[in-house]
Amino acid sequence: FEGEGSSGRDFNYYGNPSIPGFFAGAGVVLGVTYLVVYTYESNPPAERMLGKSPEYVESYTTTYKKTMRSQRLIHTLSGIGGLGLLLTRP
Repeated sequence: FEGEGSSGRDFNYYGNPSIPGFFAGAGVVLGVTYLVVYTYESNPPAERMLGKSPEYVESYTTTYKKTMRSQRLIHTLSGIGGLGLLLTRP
């Protein structure tokens, strides 16, 4: 959006791209994403626990939460990386 404004001066609506600004923004997005991923607790479906021993339930729940957190992190980082690639294309 470059052109002449009503006062006859040139203007650029978006300004000049800033590499440090881009990385700062990406850092904020990544930091907030990590916070959300690590604070969200997902619980396994209750029907998988019916009739199981307490030791099994504890082990399954711990493994389920760890696996789901890892998967959320991988998918989140993939999404952020893909968005970064789209934003940096000329």
